[in-house]
Amino acid sequence: MNHSTRPFFSASLLLAASLFMTQPALAQPDSDTQTPQGSSYYPNGMLKQKVEQTRSRRTDRSFYPSGIMQREQIWAMNGSTPVKERDVTFSPAGVMLREQRWAAGEPISDLEYLVSGLLVSRKDYSGMGSTRELLVQNYFSSGVLASEERFSVSSRGGLHPIGVQKKFDVSGTPISEQVYDEQGKFIEEKVRSSSGQLLPVR
Repeated sequence: MNHSTRPFFSASLLLAASLFMTQPALAQPDSDTQTPQGSSYYPNGMLKQKVEQTRSRRTDRSFYPSGIMQREQIWAMNGSTPVKERDVTFSPAGVMLREQRWAAGEPISDLEYLVSGLLVSRKDYSGMGSTRELLVQNYFSSGVLASEERFSVSSRGGLHPIGVQKKFDVSGTPISEQVYDEQGKFIEEKVRSSSGQLLPVR
């Protein structure tokens, strides 16, 4: 069997504790009868969308008809060109569902949550240029770590597995590992035996 063609990592890269959940403030109807530039309203008078922009920053916010914030996007202004820094979405109940961050146009983190508020997926980028790496951690609905994967990120955004790729059962016990070198070449695989040990696959 050609082990070099046996990827361990998940194709979607989606999915140990829950993080602090920000509860967005309710948007209140504007007492002014004229709609400010960059703002729109629902028929009930609640704010639907608002855009704020200065020379250095732009913020777009959208809201549910109830007034709960639905999404907030923040850009740094590079002259007339916006460069995204943060993108956050919320459930109708105000629970954060996803938070993405960028620095100088490069992604640095991507967190996803269940409607219960528990973290279900975490992606963290590190390094620069040819040494850029991505750590992906997926979680069960209980909050227990389900998998941990590490990748090198090419200049075009392609991903190659590196290091030890781990999978866990619902109790958090390791069930398998696959090891790759720094060039993404498969080295070995280990699986949990009946005795509970991780043993090499022959």
